[in-house]
Amino acid sequence: MNGQRLSVFITAVAGGLGTFLPWMTISMGPMSRTESGIGAGASDAWIILFLFSIAAFGSLVGDRTQPVKGGTRITVIVLVVIGALIAIVDMDNFNSAMGGGFRLMAVESSIGFGLYLIVIAGFLLPILAFAVKGGGDYATRFPGRAGSSSGNREI
Repeated sequence: MNGQRLSVFITAVAGGLGTFLPWMTISMGPMSRTESGIGAGASDAWIILFLFSIAAFGSLVGDRTQPVKGGTRITVIVLVVIGALIAIVDMDNFNSAMGGGFRLMAVESSIGFGLYLIVIAGFLLPILAFAVKGGGDYATRFPGRAGSSSGNREI
């Protein structure tokens, strides 16, 4: 598989997995409750999972020895950025509702790693889609041997 395509796929899968990781933690003394986006039944989590799943699928469509290019690359980038923006809005809503990570009367709230992973993946994937060189698959290749029938490089 092409290096750029593989990095885009791994990043999209990581963003999708963020929907199953903790989104929020609320602690009250010795009791603590952690909820993932999917576990809490948040519709935003299902939307984010759908967007990152389509992006992962988009990285697998076509010739896997070539990088993701053109409209497919733009579509994949737009989908994950939308997913990251939804996660940022969820983080802001959680902070607004809970007072920005407060500690009052032994009640403490915090944003979980899942939302952070979605945001990181959503902004890392566009960088990887353009920065990683997609020169080919990971097979061993020697310069000059591709067209030579004897296997020796002509000088």
